[in-house]
Amino acid sequence: MRKENLKFKVLMIGPVPRKYAGISVVAGLLLDFLEKRGVKFKYISTYKKGTLAGRIFKFVEGFFSLFFTLLREKFDVYHIHLSARGSFFRKFILFSLLKFFGVSNIFFHLHGSDFEIFLKRNKLAKKLADFMFSRVKCVFVLTGVWKRKLEELLGIEGKFFVLENPIDVGRFEVNFQRDSKKVKILYMGMVEKRKGIYVLLDSASLLPEEIKRKIVFSICGDGEVDKVRKITEEKGLSDIFEFKGWVSGDDKLREFLTSDIYVLPSYREGFAISILEAMASKLPIITTPIYGIEDYLKDGENCLFVKPGDERELFEKLKILIKDAEKRRYMGEKNFALVKKVFDIGIVGEKLISYYERLIK
Repeated sequence: MRKENLKFKVLMIGPVPRKYAGISVVAGLLLDFLEKRGVKFKYISTYKKGTLAGRIFKFVEGFFSLFFTLLREKFDVYHIHLSARGSFFRKFILFSLLKFFGVSNIFFHLHGSDFEIFLKRNKLAKKLADFMFSRVKCVFVLTGVWKRKLEELLGIEGKFFVLENPIDVGRFEVNFQRDSKKVKILYMGMVEKRKGIYVLLDSASLLPEEIKRKIVFSICGDGEVDKVRKITEEKGLSDIFEFKGWVSGDDKLREFLTSDIYVLPSYREGFAISILEAMASKLPIITTPIYGIEDYLKDGENCLFVKPGDERELFEKLKILIKDAEKRRYMGEKNFALVKKVFDIGIVGEKLISYYERLIK
């Protein structure tokens, strides 16, 4: 990492950092990196989870914080995290405020698994996206596939730049003892249809008894947990499914580092942070080739791809990795090398800095 202090100032806007999954994690990592690089910055939170009243209060608080900040200070970069639905419309209000103050160096950072679908289904959102995205300095997207899809959908070129989700790989370079008696298969994320949890249940029910005796599924996340637990009971899978609830911090780290396989058969996904966490944990991955993940992961090399919703194919891929410890080790090592080379916060952070330096000139 370069050591010299950078002379520009950054104002970043997004959810409460480091508190939730997804954007909150990304924002926290980027802020930590900017601080290490000596970049002067200010962060304004405009979203937190909770009741509707609490969310509205947080946005209003963030709006006025931005208003008074713009009265007092000027920045070289205005970096705004946004996603679909409510996040998009909230950020349009903030975008309008920035434009009222004559701000030009606006950098949107796009997250979320279904932004393209959101624009296609919502004519107002598409018109607002046309208006906003053509008037900002750039829009960061997570993969090249996202870049191409949005350029085609909106007819805007030269505004979209790929900035991968980051991860602090160093946090995963610790040792936890894995249970050699059973193959542990980890699922980390919201327990919901979009993430493919029900397909996982159907595929697990196809596994023969001699394999079931050798495995355990660790389900980490909140959402439709009670419904899923009931289905495991109905399918006779209770003995091989463990429900851990939402995990974070050291507990989350322990789940990854004591697992043998990571599975995420999503229907829609941006570029899941949990995929990066699995890679940093040297795990082989079974997932779906959607929204540009195939730009980085290669089927048979560091992952096994399955078609969304195909429980039979997922069943076959689970069998392959459950039975082949050497293949698991090989894929895990490949994933660790890739995540260090492309997704480590040191790499992604320097890429962000280079975008800032190039685009604000």
